[in-house]
Amino acid sequence: AAKRNGKIVSRETLLYKTNDGVPSHMMEAIAGAIQRRAKDVGEKPQALAGVGVSVAGMVDPLLGVVQGLTNRRGWEVVPVARILEDRLGVPVFADNNVRAAALHDQWFGSRAGEGGVVYLYVGEGVGGAYIDDQGLLRGVHNTAGFFGHMTIEPDGPVCSCGSRGCLEILASDIAFIHSVWPDRVQGASDLTFSERSEMVKEGIEKARLGDLRAARALVAVARYVGIAVANIVAALDPRTVYIYGTMTDIAQDHIVDLIRREAMQRIWPDARGVEIKALTNYEEFLLRGAIGLVLSRTYRVLREQVHAVSMAR
Repeated sequence: AAKRNGKIVSRETLLYKTNDGVPSHMMEAIAGAIQRRAKDVGEKPQALAGVGVSVAGMVDPLLGVVQGLTNRRGWEVVPVARILEDRLGVPVFADNNVRAAALHDQWFGSRAGEGGVVYLYVGEGVGGAYIDDQGLLRGVHNTAGFFGHMTIEPDGPVCSCGSRGCLEILASDIAFIHSVWPDRVQGASDLTFSERSEMVKEGIEKARLGDLRAARALVAVARYVGIAVANIVAALDPRTVYIYGTMTDIAQDHIVDLIRREAMQRIWPDARGVEIKALTNYEEFLLRGAIGLVLSRTYRVLREQVHAVSMAR
C-alpha cells in the first residue's frame, strides 16, 4: 500500500508456492492482501485511488491482461485487471514490471525527464525497457524492449520461449545458479525470491573465494550481458544504460565493471560515450513501478489538460 505521494506505508509478501501458482488462487490471495493492507493503513479498499499490477512477463496494458509470465506456465491470457476490479471495486492497471518501473522512474523518480535511457533487469529472468523523449517504446506488437529473448548464442540451450541461446537462458539468476550447482534446482518455480537471492549471493561469494566453477559462471553472465548491452547500444543509441537485479544488488561495482568492459569492446567508437550504470535495491525499484501505474493516470490526465490549454491559446 502506498500514499498518493508514492510513499510505501504497508507491504505483504505472498509465496507463489503456497497458492499453487494457479491464477485463480493467486488472484484471490492478492485481493485478500490488498484488503488487509488497506485496512492496515486505515482505509477501505473501495477508497483506494487504484491498484497497480506489475508482472514479469507479457502484458496488454490497455486491457489489463497478462499474456504470459516469465518461467511460469498457466498464466496465458489472464484478465488480472478485470478480476481484481470485480473483487475490489476500484480501478486496476497492469503492465510489465520493468516497463512500469521505468515509467515511474522517468515520471516521478530521480531521473525524471532523462530521455534516451535503457533499463535492463537481470534477475529471475531478463527484462528491459527503452524510454526516449517521445516516451516508452512498445513497438508494433508490444514486444519492444524484451531484451531477454535477444539471441546471443544461436546454438545455445533452449529457452522457455522455444528459441535457442536467448539472453535470459544464459544470464539470468537461474542460469547462474544452474552453472554453479547443475543439479540443485530445476527451474525458477522451485525457488522463492529469498531462496534465489541467497543462492546468488552464495555463488558470488564462492567466486570471490576462488571457486573455479562459480568464477566462470559469473564471468559468463557478465560476458553475455555485456554482448547484449553492446547490441542494444548499436540498435537504440541511448544516453544511459541502467542495469539492475540480484547480482548488481549483491556485487554492484564488480558485476557492472565486468559488463561495461565486455560491452565497450564491442561498441562503435562514436557510441562509447554511453554510460553503463547500476541501479540498486531493485526489489523496491520494481515495486514502485506498480505505484507508478496508478499515479501515472493522474499525471497523464494533467498533461493532456495542459496540452489542451496550450493548444487553445
